[in-house]
Amino acid sequence: MASQRAVTFIDVLGFREKLSTLPLDTLAANYESAIAMIRGLNRPLVSSSGMPSLFPTAKPEDRWCIQHVFSDSIMLFALDESDESFLKLVVYSWRVVQALLATGMHPRGAIAFGEMHVNETANIFLGKALAEAYELEQIQDWVGVALAPSACARYAEIVDEVASPKNGQPSFLVRQMVLLKRTEQSFLGRILKLFPFTRYKKQSLVVINWRWNLVAKYGSRSLLPQSSVPSVRQKTANTVEYLERIVASGALYPIQQEQVPVELRTFYIGDTEPPFPHGDAL
Repeated sequence: MASQRAVTFIDVLGFREKLSTLPLDTLAANYESAIAMIRGLNRPLVSSSGMPSLFPTAKPEDRWCIQHVFSDSIMLFALDESDESFLKLVVYSWRVVQALLATGMHPRGAIAFGEMHVNETANIFLGKALAEAYELEQIQDWVGVALAPSACARYAEIVDEVASPKNGQPSFLVRQMVLLKRTEQSFLGRILKLFPFTRYKKQSLVVINWRWNLVAKYGSRSLLPQSSVPSVRQKTANTVEYLERIVASGALYPIQQEQVPVELRTFYIGDTEPPFPHGDAL
């Protein structure tokens, strides 16, 4: 039966290149390890007595959302239309981005809201929300996840509270200018059957602030794609712009770590036991 819910669609960038440069067994082992990590995060975190929590009534056997993986596409579906299910989906999506970056993967995605048919048993997932999330994911040109207008409209109060907090506390959602790409073709181009061209424009969107409360031992740059391919270099440059704006705005870490809910605690990426300092200015 169709129902209204939020959906996250994430694509792992550069997968085709990895398929052509890495032995399939090596790539599969790395990807399975990454998926196992993010699946392990799809549950409530046990908090110590008195530690704040976004979802204090959540049970250990609960899950944040429904998850489905097909090739290099990761799809996350809110359990229902409620505000709590949406918040769980967004928080989990934020963690998924950080976890994928930690494993050398580069996620790009979108979160949308709308009608969906979800049949976990038959692995059938259809609906407008998934289509919108996929379309927005495809036209972004960076490493990150943006919220579609449908999600921002349906959950406006939550989005505004997190992305524009009245207390000045930065968090895991932020408003940013995102470079979107549109493939177009002129009337003459269609007649002459010329290749379409790509036009870029910047648009203000609410995005997941994956840099928030993240500490990478070798710095944020070490997490980004490194390639001589022009299109990849452009994605990296666009992501660096996002990081520079976040640094300039101060939306890097909570003002008071001890007051941060357990679900939002610091995520460390490194090859030694944390804590350790962040490795660069980004």
